Amino acid sequence: MEPASLARRIRAWPYWGLVVFVLGVKALLLVMGALSIRIPWSFDLSEPNGFFEIWNRWDSLNYLHIAEHGYQATGEKQHLLAFYPLFPALVRALEPLCGSFLAAGFWISSVASVAAALLFHRLALLDHAEDASRALFFLFVFPTSYALHIPYTESLFLALTFASLLCARSRRWALAGLLGACASLTRINGVALGAALLVEAWLEYRQDRRWRAEWLFVLLVPAGAGGYLLVNQLVAGDPFAFLRFQHEHFRRTLDWPWKGYLVMWMSFLSPGSGETFVLRGQELLYATLILVATAFSILRQRASYAAYMVANTLLVMSFTYPWSVPRYALILFPMYLQMARLGRRPLPFALMAVWCLLFLSFFSTLFVRGFWAF
Repeated sequence: MEPASLARRIRAWPYWGLVVFVLGVKALLLVMGALSIRIPWSFDLSEPNGFFEIWNRWDSLNYLHIAEHGYQATGEKQHLLAFYPLFPALVRALEPLCGSFLAAGFWISSVASVAAALLFHRLALLDHAEDASRALFFLFVFPTSYALHIPYTESLFLALTFASLLCARSRRWALAGLLGACASLTRINGVALGAALLVEAWLEYRQDRRWRAEWLFVLLVPAGAGGYLLVNQLVAGDPFAFLRFQHEHFRRTLDWPWKGYLVMWMSFLSPGSGETFVLRGQELLYATLILVATAFSILRQRASYAAYMVANTLLVMSFTYPWSVPRYALILFPMYLQMARLGRRPLPFALMAVWCLLFLSFFSTLFVRGFWAF
């Protein structure tokens, strides 16, 4: 192909607007974070990586530590076995090219966030063409969407999830299963993706009334989760060691989902500091939103999306006290399709957009200043 012809085809690519939107949101978020810590605290951003180091907090520190040092069977960092291995493995692989583990983490999240945007838009077009652009907008301005742009796993997981579902819907089951296995090595929510793929296979069977051996590739998804259990076995001698660390270090103990929700209400209504009251209130608010969105998904959305929502809701809520609910809500992509549908009218769209943007700024500011922001 001649260079001139290739250049014309590149310029004519219809998705440049989506790429510019994602990169623009990323740039604005990073600049806002720098200003929010530079102005009130005179924080020095002139150090190498200083502009990005302010985002290296909480789970990012843990993933980058795993990338640099690996999992540890003993010592103060042994609890990091509770974090899934694919993202830190990619960070470690790219570190020589990027110059630092932090830079590698940002590059992976940046590429994955752009890929997630393109894939989600394409997925939304299959059933919700009228709402596709609005759904993408709500995904990237959701109050905890800062996690899509920093060394966290959300953007990688969503990119793999959207790619897997698109492959399933185009009957490329081998690739769907392989991508689903990668998602299961990225976050525990790969279990929910597996449920969605099973329902997609059932929908295909209901349409054709014919068994297809290719559906067995869906088993790669639990095999990916099994790979994480194998990591636990090799490091700690117990395939379920991560549950112990979740309990001992993160105070997360499995329980019936309704108990966790009731505890959230009691915790919110009990006396506490202003900071605790606000954060408990946000946890409770997002838990309620997830429950409502799941019910709506069961009633109105594609069966595989409903399965994804139900499985994820159980994963989020099945603890004595569900932590980080606002951030866990970020990966519930059917919710953005619901928001886009509601946003067909100007007033609901404006209210939801303002809510998202205000709290995205609020949570991001808390995060870069080192406060807990889910």
